[in-house]
Amino acid sequence: MLFCSELCLRSHVKEMREISGWNAAAGDLRAAGDPGFPFQVYSGRLRKYFRSHFEKEFAEFVVQHWSEPVFYEHQAISIDAERQLIPDFWFPRRSVWIELKGSWYGDVRSKMKFLEAQGIVGPERLILLPYECRKWFARQDRTKKGKNRGRHAQ
Repeated sequence: MLFCSELCLRSHVKEMREISGWNAAAGDLRAAGDPGFPFQVYSGRLRKYFRSHFEKEFAEFVVQHWSEPVFYEHQAISIDAERQLIPDFWFPRRSVWIELKGSWYGDVRSKMKFLEAQGIVGPERLILLPYECRKWFARQDRTKKGKNRGRHAQ
């Protein structure tokens, strides 16, 4: 499923039927994460670590602009007895997962896991956002544009 803009993506998520019984505050990012993984990027705004700048920027944007509770690397999708996919973000109120991906050149296993999981939950509920969508979520108020200002940049 392709989206033309962040507003188009947000509209799609909001149109999904709400799951009854779900109750959580919007604007709260809950992270499970893998404590053994060396998280690379810190968000001072959210006080959490992420695996990439794309994930950090997406999380900051969603918490600030969307009115949906969101979890980071929290909900696994079982593909079969041995394999599962843990998408980057889960919107539990609507039961929608979003996986952010950089380049997939040569990463056939990752592609197949995603497509198989998408076949289980449905393409409208498991959404892939390619790296080209990063510009939708990047902060516009940076003083040093285009420069990596270090590990703890906000």
